[in-house]
Amino acid sequence: MSKYTQFLQEEQFRLLNKLETDTQAQWGIMTAQHMVEHLGSLYVFTLGKTKLKAFFSPEKLLRNYQYLIQNKQPFHTNVRLPGLEKPLALRYANLDDSITALKSLVDAFYAFFKDDLSKKTLHPAAGLLQFSEWEYIHYAHSHHHLYQFNLSQDSSFTKHR
Repeated sequence: MSKYTQFLQEEQFRLLNKLETDTQAQWGIMTAQHMVEHLGSLYVFTLGKTKLKAFFSPEKLLRNYQYLIQNKQPFHTNVRLPGLEKPLALRYANLDDSITALKSLVDAFYAFFKDDLSKKTLHPAAGLLQFSEWEYIHYAHSHHHLYQFNLSQDSSFTKHR
């Protein structure tokens, strides 16, 4: 099992289970439950379950791909993405249900790519990605948000603006 797989399937949930509903973020507008649901939303894109278009031009998608995936640079804090200027409505009744849903999405991610690691789905800010690229971006994205909510001391995936 790779370090990415172990983290996404096990370690992130050990850390998320320490999260409290009223845990305050170091930055940003999301609550703890919003953050967990936000992590889950990225898996929805991975699985091709939404027909959302790319957020940016092909040139900007390529720059984001090179920055985030190819060069493995950190996520910036307080990023403003189109349509995400305020927290989205919560989809689940509580934080525990959100964590359970995220676990189901992580499991679905691995099942989705099990027979074809080269198939590609759209990341709305970085373009078409295959399994290894998605796995890395989920790993880095989770680390970034766990640090945001003081669940991790690893700041290497976060760049403060």
